Amino acid sequence: MKHYKYFLSFLVTICLFTVSYGQDTAKLNQYFDQLAKFNKAMLSVSVYKKNVPMYAKSIGYASVEQNLKNNAETKFRIGSISKTFTATLIFQLIEEKKLSLETKLSKFYSKIPNADKITIAQMLNHSSGIYSFTSDENYLTYYQSELSKKDILQKIANFKPAFQPGEKSEYSNSNYVLLGFIVEELSKKPYNEILNERIITKLGLTRTNYGGAIKPESNEAFSYKFDGNKWVKEPETNMSIPGGAGALVSTPSDLNKFYAALFQGKLVGETSLTEMKTLNNGFGKGLFPIPFFAVSGFGHGGSIDRFNSQAAYFANDSLAISITTNGLEYSLNEILKTILFAYYKMPFEIPDFSIQFIDIPVAELEKYVGIFASPQIPIKITFFVSEGKLFAQGDGQQALKLDAVSTSEFRFEQAGIVIQFQKNAAGEINYSEFLLKQGGGVFNFKKQ
Repeated sequence: MKHYKYFLSFLVTICLFTVSYGQDTAKLNQYFDQLAKFNKAMLSVSVYKKNVPMYAKSIGYASVEQNLKNNAETKFRIGSISKTFTATLIFQLIEEKKLSLETKLSKFYSKIPNADKITIAQMLNHSSGIYSFTSDENYLTYYQSELSKKDILQKIANFKPAFQPGEKSEYSNSNYVLLGFIVEELSKKPYNEILNERIITKLGLTRTNYGGAIKPESNEAFSYKFDGNKWVKEPETNMSIPGGAGALVSTPSDLNKFYAALFQGKLVGETSLTEMKTLNNGFGKGLFPIPFFAVSGFGHGGSIDRFNSQAAYFANDSLAISITTNGLEYSLNEILKTILFAYYKMPFEIPDFSIQFIDIPVAELEKYVGIFASPQIPIKITFFVSEGKLFAQGDGQQALKLDAVSTSEFRFEQAGIVIQFQKNAAGEINYSEFLLKQGGGVFNFKKQ
């Protein structure tokens, strides 16, 4: 992905359970060993409890070509997790009365469409309507080139608004690139210097900084895509472009320290933190909600090139979890949930990645076509056949190509989804009913 967009999609289950402290470390190690063995991920993970490291694991290579392995000190590009840092800087400036949530963008950049109507608050929670310049198809023609601040401002100004300010919410990297520029305008210093002064040095984040060209000799990771046989290195985004929206590099340990400090009042006051957590159409101001059964947390995710990352903080348990990846052929969401399952001593399965998938004739696949619903969750799933494969598509979601384990079982491994159609006593498949298994939950669906 070239857009360093936030992506996290939890299957939310309303369920109450008793939290049991302590994590299943041995099983969690086995889980990550399987991810590494079958080339599903190259990553680093850190778990903190009350500011104390509880678990850490690194798998894969920072540089495949140089045989350099990932370790706890390896730096990864963290993409849009940078937005929480930028939002924190903005709220520090608000607390210093240098601007407010109602300050208009026109005070700084009047040439941006609707600048006289757009507030700092709307930029923070993605309700400004400013088009995300990284979503434009031409972005891929220049993302590896160095651009000036003037160049980027001009590109953002050239786009028509995606919608009118406050009309709705839609994720836009342009918002946080501009917020990063505003931090510079108010501080009269480059973003990286402000970041160092206000956050990095203050918290002792020794492996966090504004990124540049990747240097494996400095224990910095390249990013990779698995082509079915080997990991292939991805081109690098020039870090002059993502700015306050996605230009930082860090480690999971440093990210845990940052989010813990943020929620413990070491970077902004209680009023500011409350504003950051306040949701508008599902968007906070630099934070997103992260639900896990009865536990509720906040954090942010990110992706840039082939790097993917996720940081989460669960304040009630003083629990911080961060994952940074430089090669991912599996669901980051499933990895985070598995860590949470292990931490709360809830049952979880280690996927069997050695399973061989089979081909099923189109005439047979047509028997699964239909719309299915479950009384357990408010979502309908449509099954259809395209180009000889069975697809499943939930309401408002993208279609998922399913792999067949047998004539009654299908999987979408990247999200840890298992779909099992039921059989009668004679072994005949009931095409009107199936079980969907994901993240420890089991949901019964019937054809409508």
